[in-house]
Amino acid sequence: VNPVSLFRFDAVDSLSASQLARVRRLGTAYFLYLLLFSGLEYSLTFLTHHRFRYTGMEQGKMFLFIGTIMIAVQGGYVRRRPPGTEMKTARRGIVVLIPGIVMVAFARSALPLYAGLALYSFGART
Repeated sequence: VNPVSLFRFDAVDSLSASQLARVRRLGTAYFLYLLLFSGLEYSLTFLTHHRFRYTGMEQGKMFLFIGTIMIAVQGGYVRRRPPGTEMKTARRGIVVLIPGIVMVAFARSALPLYAGLALYSFGART
């Protein structure tokens, strides 16, 4: 499998040139989103252990906080969005996700860390 052809969507042949360009942009945006999202999710335990000296119990409480927000957002907000607003909802999520990631990266105490995690959790579920 050639990674370049994956990003160019060479296997897709039933779209017009403008539709293919849009799919390529969407694919690139989604790749960048997943790269940032998985990078933060993977390194979060290391960050909190190193910077805040969190124990396993504190990290568990942190993930409970994240999961609770994600459940509430998915079930209480996203599910109730009217059909046809998917792109608008996804844009809102990305707009909220970016400052959340930045806040987590630069947090030096629990309050900005949890504020960033709340934004991150909201953005990740929309």
